[in-house]
Amino acid sequence: MRMKERLARLVGEGNVFFDFHSINFGLDFRNVIHEVFSGISIVVLLIGSAFHAERLHRTDDIVGLELREAVTRGTFIMPALVDGAPMPKADAWPPELAEIAYINAAPLHRGREFDRDTERFVRDMALSYASRVGRTRGLNIIRFPDGSTGAV
Repeated sequence: MRMKERLARLVGEGNVFFDFHSINFGLDFRNVIHEVFSGISIVVLLIGSAFHAERLHRTDDIVGLELREAVTRGTFIMPALVDGAPMPKADAWPPELAEIAYINAAPLHRGREFDRDTERFVRDMALSYASRVGRTRGLNIIRFPDGSTGAV
């Protein structure tokens, strides 16, 4: 949740979709994901110690649905490895998601390094996305409360 809060502070609450926390009860999450992802430019994939790519083989797994939607739409995916979690090997992912295993994931620690890691994560995410879409000018520089900066 700290990452969601940090991103919401930087880009606005309405610009951050955080799966279960952003889908109202009573709605079909498959439809919401399909609709919301039509306007998403970047997907942040947090991989922690409890993440198992094998679960993504299930058609009812919400993270799998989100990632399939992102890959189908060509959406930029930015993975982060939380507290030293490893990136699952390509053969653990469903074939249509195996390319995610080759994305250079950012380290993200929840302890004292969180602010530093988050700053670098946001900066690199913005620069990588801009490079991918061929735009390197016009990035917004954000000043964090501790005085450090990042770009979005």
